[in-house]
Order: sequence, then structure tokens, then C-alpha cells
Amino acid sequence: MAFPLQTKKEFNGTLMTSIAAGKGNNKKKEAELTGNYFKKSGENLSLIAKSGNRNMTTSYEDNRTDNIALNFVKKFGPDLSVNGNVMYNNFINGSEGTSYYEQYLNTGNTYRYSSNTNRMENRMASAALGAQWYVNDKTLLSFTGNFSTSKGSGENGNRQDTYSADPGLDVSNPFGGRRGRKRCGRYSDKLHRHEFRLK
Repeated sequence: MAFPLQTKKEFNGTLMTSIAAGKGNNKKKEAELTGNYFKKSGENLSLIAKSGNRNMTTSYEDNRTDNIALNFVKKFGPDLSVNGNVMYNNFINGSEGTSYYEQYLNTGNTYRYSSNTNRMENRMASAALGAQWYVNDKTLLSFTGNFSTSKGSGENGNRQDTYSADPGLDVSNPFGGRRGRKRCGRYSDKLHRHEFRLK
């Protein structure tokens, strides 16, 4: 058995909105927008939009989560109503790291600098639409439809340099700004990328 919900008279035609934004240390930030509109007849519109990286554990510059959700109910007279929802999610998560290693041997010393980067992105969008038409007291027609799509991609790369003499690079960013570097040794650079899509 279904019990139809009805907006209280005092909230008829009410529009409620909320906007919040914040910024913290370690490049943390977040913004949020919510809005709700109600009518006594049962019509309503709700919107929620959020973006930020407050709950992410790595400090990669592009990290963030975006979410948008829209829901509505629209009535065309007492016998026909249309309802629907739309959702969008975007998730970006990456990390960077560096390392330094020294090895002392009789044949000569070696100094190795390395860095690695990982990045993953996922996007998803979906929508649903429905309608109910009370043709008469004994006939109800119901229509529904939905759509969804998603796409994901990932990228990871690493770089490593080995020297016979220590070039004195910045361990936190060895390949960013080198001061008069003279390379004496081996070098390797790798990049991997993969992508997938679902419909």
C-alpha cells in the first residue's frame, strides 16, 4: 500500500537554499550548494551540488570529487505527473612520490634518484524519467526510462636516474629544476596509461 506524501500548507511555494564554501591547510577546499522547492500539490524540485577534496588523503594538486544531483516532480493537472532525476559524479585521485638511494662499492659509488606519478579519473552520469497518467478510475498508465554512462582512465609513470657522482639534486623534486646538472650514468623513463568506458 502506498501513502502519498504531501507538503504542509505552510511550506507551499517555499524555496530553501544553502551555500557553503571552505578552504583549509594542505590545499584542502570544499564548496556546496543545495536548493529545494516545494508545493502543496506534491510538486518539488531539489538540487545538490558539491565539489572539493576535503576527504581525500593525498595532496595531489588535481584531486577532487564533484557531485551533482537533481530531482523533480511536475504535475499537469490531477491525472498526469512526471518525475525524474539526473546525477553526475566526477572523481580524480592522484599521487606523487620521490626517493633517493646511495650505494658504495669498491668499483665505484652510485647515486639514484627516482620519482613516480599516479592519476585515476572516473566519470559517471545517469538520468531517469517517469510518468503516471490516471486515464480513469480503473486505468493507470506508467512510463519509465533511464540512461547511464561512465568512463574511467588511469595513468602512472616513473622516472629513474643513476649517477656515478652525486649531482646534488633536490630530493623532493629531483627532475624539476636541475642546477647545472651533468649526468654520468643510466636513465629510464616509463609511462603507462589505460582507459575504460561503460555504457
